[in-house]
Amino acid sequence: MKCNVNKILCKVIAILIIIIVFSACATINNKENLMLKEIKLNTQIPLKINGYYYYENEVIDYLVKNPNTSGGVTPDYKTEYNRKTINIMVFYKNGYVYNSDMLLICGEIPNEITDIEQISQYNTYEKAKREYEQSPNSYCYGFTGGKRDIWNWGVFKIENQKIKIQYYRNILGDYFLVEMVGSIINDTTFLISNEKLYGNMYINGYQKEINKKYYFSELSNKPDSANYILKNPDKFINN
Repeated sequence: MKCNVNKILCKVIAILIIIIVFSACATINNKENLMLKEIKLNTQIPLKINGYYYYENEVIDYLVKNPNTSGGVTPDYKTEYNRKTINIMVFYKNGYVYNSDMLLICGEIPNEITDIEQISQYNTYEKAKREYEQSPNSYCYGFTGGKRDIWNWGVFKIENQKIKIQYYRNILGDYFLVEMVGSIINDTTFLISNEKLYGNMYINGYQKEINKKYYFSELSNKPDSANYILKNPDKFINN
Protein backbone atom coordinates (compact mmCIF):
# COMPACT_ATOMS: atom_id res chain seq x y z
CA MET A 1 0.00 0.00 0.00
CA LYS A 2 1.35 3.41 -0.95
CA CYS A 3 0.35 5.39 2.09
CA ASN A 4 -1.45 8.73 1.93
CA VAL A 5 -3.46 10.63 4.49
CA ASN A 6 -7.09 9.82 3.72
CA LYS A 7 -8.22 13.43 3.88
CA ILE A 8 -6.19 14.35 0.79
CA LEU A 9 -6.13 10.99 -0.98
CA CYS A 10 -8.50 12.01 -3.78
CA LYS A 11 -6.53 15.18 -4.47
CA VAL A 12 -3.27 13.22 -4.57
CA ILE A 13 -4.68 10.71 -7.05
CA ALA A 14 -6.00 13.50 -9.28
CA ILE A 15 -2.64 15.26 -9.25
CA LEU A 16 -0.81 12.05 -10.10
CA ILE A 17 -3.11 11.39 -13.04
CA ILE A 18 -2.47 14.88 -14.39
CA ILE A 19 1.29 14.47 -13.93
CA ILE A 20 1.32 11.12 -15.74
CA VAL A 21 -0.70 12.46 -18.68
CA PHE A 22 1.58 15.45 -19.23
CA SER A 23 4.93 13.92 -18.24
CA ALA A 24 5.78 12.96 -21.82
CA CYS A 25 6.46 16.66 -22.52
CA ALA A 26 7.90 17.38 -19.08
CA THR A 27 11.08 19.41 -18.65
CA ILE A 28 14.06 17.94 -16.84
CA ASN A 29 15.73 20.86 -15.09
CA ASN A 30 19.16 21.36 -13.48
CA LYS A 31 21.01 18.92 -15.78
CA GLU A 32 24.17 21.01 -15.42
CA ASN A 33 24.13 20.38 -11.64
CA LEU A 34 23.87 16.60 -11.83
CA MET A 35 27.22 15.08 -10.82
CA LEU A 36 27.00 12.34 -13.43
CA LYS A 37 30.64 12.73 -14.50
CA GLU A 38 31.76 12.13 -10.92
CA ILE A 39 30.14 8.75 -10.37
CA LYS A 40 31.98 5.53 -11.07
CA LEU A 41 31.73 1.81 -10.47
CA ASN A 42 31.82 1.47 -6.70
CA THR A 43 33.41 -1.85 -5.78
CA GLN A 44 34.23 -0.85 -2.19
CA ILE A 45 31.22 1.11 -0.99
CA PRO A 46 31.37 1.56 2.83
CA LEU A 47 27.66 0.71 2.97
CA LYS A 48 25.93 -2.61 2.47
CA ILE A 49 23.97 -2.48 -0.78
CA ASN A 50 22.43 -5.97 -1.03
CA GLY A 51 19.11 -4.48 0.05
CA TYR A 52 17.60 -1.09 0.83
CA TYR A 53 17.72 1.67 3.45
CA TYR A 54 14.68 3.04 5.22
CA TYR A 55 13.83 6.16 7.22
CA GLU A 56 11.07 5.92 9.84
CA ASN A 57 8.47 8.67 9.98
CA GLU A 58 4.94 9.33 11.20
CA VAL A 59 2.07 11.18 9.50
CA ILE A 60 -1.39 12.05 10.76
CA ASP A 61 -4.03 9.72 9.35
CA TYR A 62 -7.59 8.57 10.11
CA LEU A 63 -9.51 5.34 10.15
CA VAL A 64 -12.35 5.08 7.66
CA LYS A 65 -16.07 4.63 8.01
CA ASN A 66 -18.77 3.45 5.65
CA PRO A 67 -16.57 1.39 3.28
CA ASN A 68 -18.53 0.29 0.21
CA THR A 69 -18.12 -2.23 -2.59
CA SER A 70 -16.97 0.42 -5.08
CA GLY A 71 -13.88 1.06 -2.96
CA GLY A 72 -14.99 4.45 -1.69
CA VAL A 73 -14.31 5.32 1.93
CA THR A 74 -15.00 8.24 4.22
CA PRO A 75 -12.39 9.35 6.76
CA ASP A 76 -13.54 9.29 10.37
CA TYR A 77 -11.95 12.50 11.65
CA LYS A 78 -12.61 11.48 15.25
CA THR A 79 -10.06 8.68 14.90
CA GLU A 80 -6.89 10.68 14.28
CA TYR A 81 -3.68 8.74 14.89
CA ASN A 82 -0.02 8.72 13.87
CA ARG A 83 0.52 6.42 10.89
CA LYS A 84 3.96 4.79 10.87
CA THR A 85 5.55 5.11 7.44
CA ILE A 86 8.93 4.62 5.81
CA ASN A 87 10.85 6.21 2.97
CA ILE A 88 13.35 4.01 1.20
CA MET A 89 16.64 4.39 -0.67
CA VAL A 90 18.29 1.77 -2.87
CA PHE A 91 21.97 2.08 -3.84
CA TYR A 92 23.79 0.41 -6.75
CA LYS A 93 27.45 -0.30 -7.49
CA ASN A 94 27.23 1.72 -10.72
CA GLY A 95 26.64 4.91 -8.72
CA TYR A 96 22.88 5.18 -9.20
CA VAL A 97 20.30 5.49 -6.44
CA TYR A 98 16.53 5.32 -6.04
CA ASN A 99 14.89 7.47 -3.34
CA SER A 100 11.16 7.05 -2.68
CA ASP A 101 11.23 10.72 -1.56
CA MET A 102 7.66 11.96 -0.97
CA LEU A 103 6.14 8.52 -1.55
CA LEU A 104 5.23 7.12 1.87
CA ILE A 105 5.09 3.36 2.39
CA CYS A 106 3.06 1.88 5.23
CA GLY A 107 1.40 -1.31 6.38
CA GLU A 108 -2.14 -1.83 5.15
CA ILE A 109 -4.90 -1.31 7.69
CA PRO A 110 -8.16 -3.10 6.73
CA ASN A 111 -11.17 -0.82 6.23
CA GLU A 112 -13.08 -3.01 8.66
CA ILE A 113 -10.94 -1.68 11.51
CA THR A 114 -12.90 1.15 13.13
CA ASP A 115 -11.36 1.23 16.60
CA ILE A 116 -7.99 2.88 17.27
CA GLU A 117 -7.24 0.18 19.82
CA GLN A 118 -7.29 -2.43 17.04
CA ILE A 119 -4.67 -0.94 14.73
CA SER A 120 -1.50 -1.60 16.73
CA GLN A 121 -0.80 -4.92 15.00
CA TYR A 122 -0.98 -3.24 11.57
CA ASN A 123 0.53 0.16 12.31
CA THR A 124 4.20 -0.80 12.69
CA TYR A 125 7.44 -0.07 10.86
CA GLU A 126 7.94 -3.79 10.32
CA LYS A 127 4.59 -3.97 8.51
CA ALA A 128 5.65 -1.02 6.35
CA LYS A 129 8.90 -2.80 5.47
CA ARG A 130 7.05 -6.00 4.58
CA GLU A 131 4.75 -3.98 2.34
CA TYR A 132 7.72 -2.70 0.34
CA GLU A 133 9.57 -6.02 0.29
CA GLN A 134 6.60 -7.89 -1.19
CA SER A 135 6.72 -5.82 -4.39
CA PRO A 136 9.74 -3.46 -4.57
CA ASN A 137 9.49 -3.06 -8.35
CA SER A 138 6.06 -1.46 -8.04
CA TYR A 139 7.68 1.40 -6.11
CA CYS A 140 10.89 1.85 -8.09
CA TYR A 141 9.08 1.54 -11.41
CA GLY A 142 5.63 2.84 -10.50
CA PHE A 143 5.60 5.37 -13.37
CA THR A 144 7.51 3.80 -16.26
CA GLY A 145 8.06 5.00 -19.78
CA GLY A 146 10.07 7.87 -21.27
CA LYS A 147 11.01 10.71 -18.95
CA ARG A 148 8.93 9.23 -16.13
CA ASP A 149 11.82 6.79 -15.58
CA ILE A 150 13.75 9.65 -13.98
CA TRP A 151 11.21 10.13 -11.19
CA ASN A 152 13.01 9.63 -7.82
CA TRP A 153 16.15 8.34 -9.59
CA GLY A 154 19.61 9.85 -9.37
CA VAL A 155 23.26 9.30 -8.47
CA PHE A 156 25.43 9.28 -5.36
CA LYS A 157 29.04 9.41 -4.29
CA ILE A 158 30.87 8.72 -1.01
CA GLU A 159 34.15 10.34 0.00
CA ASN A 160 35.82 10.26 3.43
CA GLN A 161 32.66 8.88 5.07
CA LYS A 162 30.57 11.72 3.61
CA ILE A 163 27.70 10.88 1.29
CA LYS A 164 26.10 13.08 -1.37
CA ILE A 165 22.88 11.97 -3.05
CA GLN A 166 21.18 13.66 -6.02
CA TYR A 167 17.84 12.61 -7.46
CA TYR A 168 14.95 14.07 -9.45
CA ARG A 169 11.67 15.09 -7.86
CA ASN A 170 8.48 15.72 -9.83
CA ILE A 171 7.03 19.18 -9.14
CA LEU A 172 3.92 20.18 -11.06
CA GLY A 173 4.82 17.81 -13.89
CA ASP A 174 8.45 18.87 -14.36
CA TYR A 175 11.56 17.37 -12.79
CA PHE A 176 13.90 19.20 -10.42
CA LEU A 177 17.15 18.06 -8.86
CA VAL A 178 17.29 17.47 -5.11
CA GLU A 179 20.62 17.11 -3.32
CA MET A 180 21.05 15.48 0.09
CA VAL A 181 24.29 15.49 2.08
CA GLY A 182 25.19 13.51 5.16
CA SER A 183 27.64 11.17 6.86
CA ILE A 184 28.21 7.42 7.08
CA ILE A 185 27.78 6.12 10.65
CA ASN A 186 28.60 2.48 9.91
CA ASP A 187 28.06 0.00 7.07
CA THR A 188 24.32 -0.24 7.81
CA THR A 189 23.44 3.32 8.86
CA PHE A 190 23.83 6.85 7.52
CA LEU A 191 22.52 10.27 8.55
CA ILE A 192 21.27 12.94 6.13
CA SER A 193 21.74 16.43 7.57
CA ASN A 194 21.13 18.81 4.65
CA GLU A 195 18.72 18.98 1.72
CA LYS A 196 18.82 21.32 -1.26
CA LEU A 197 16.32 21.79 -4.09
CA TYR A 198 17.63 23.27 -7.32
CA GLY A 199 14.87 25.46 -8.71
CA ASN A 200 14.46 27.57 -11.84
CA MET A 201 12.87 30.89 -12.77
CA TYR A 202 9.42 29.52 -11.89
CA ILE A 203 10.12 27.20 -8.94
CA ASN A 204 12.04 28.58 -5.98
CA GLY A 205 14.89 26.45 -4.75
CA TYR A 206 15.78 26.04 -1.08
CA GLN A 207 18.40 24.64 1.25
CA LYS A 208 17.62 23.43 4.76
CA GLU A 209 18.99 21.35 7.59
CA ILE A 210 17.27 18.03 8.23
CA ASN A 211 17.83 15.02 10.45
CA LYS A 212 17.02 11.73 8.71
CA LYS A 213 18.71 8.52 9.81
CA TYR A 214 18.49 5.58 7.40
CA TYR A 215 18.88 1.93 8.39
CA PHE A 216 19.73 -1.07 6.23
CA SER A 217 17.50 -4.05 5.52
CA GLU A 218 18.52 -6.97 3.32
CA LEU A 219 16.42 -7.69 0.23
CA SER A 220 16.85 -10.69 -2.08
CA ASN A 221 14.58 -9.35 -4.86
CA LYS A 222 16.23 -5.92 -5.15
CA PRO A 223 15.12 -4.05 -8.32
CA ASP A 224 17.75 -3.32 -10.97
CA SER A 225 19.03 0.19 -11.66
CA ALA A 226 17.38 0.82 -15.05
CA ASN A 227 16.33 4.47 -15.25
CA TYR A 228 16.19 7.44 -17.65
CA ILE A 229 19.59 8.86 -16.67
CA LEU A 230 21.34 5.53 -17.08
CA LYS A 231 19.73 5.05 -20.49
CA ASN A 232 20.43 8.63 -21.66
CA PRO A 233 23.72 9.82 -20.13
CA ASP A 234 24.56 12.07 -23.10
CA LYS A 235 21.53 14.23 -22.36
CA PHE A 236 23.13 15.16 -19.03
CA ILE A 237 26.89 15.01 -19.53
CA ASN A 238 26.78 17.36 -22.51
CA ASN A 239 24.90 20.05 -20.59
